[in-house]
Amino acid sequence: MLTPRERTAAEKSADKFEMALIRCQNATKDSVADPDGMRFAPFGEWLAARDEVGDGWTFTYGVVAKNAFGALVPATVQCHATYDGQYWTATDLKQM
Repeated sequence: MLTPRERTAAEKSADKFEMALIRCQNATKDSVADPDGMRFAPFGEWLAARDEVGDGWTFTYGVVAKNAFGALVPATVQCHATYDGQYWTATDLKQM
């Protein structure tokens, strides 16, 4: 249960989108070093892979969902790495 102050803050933020830096790492197909791109489910948008960091790839992407009060909050998403047109589920999705 939100306090009145928390609810007011949530309602005020309902029209604001926030960008999230997402890192997908440890794609299940380890034999291919670099993915062609990444897809964030359930958004279904494909993004070109960039900013490789160690075993992962970082993307700046708006990740939001509406809570019970209609305010936008960070959402949990699943990402998939694509290799030669096929996609593989990536593990250890981290919001940084």
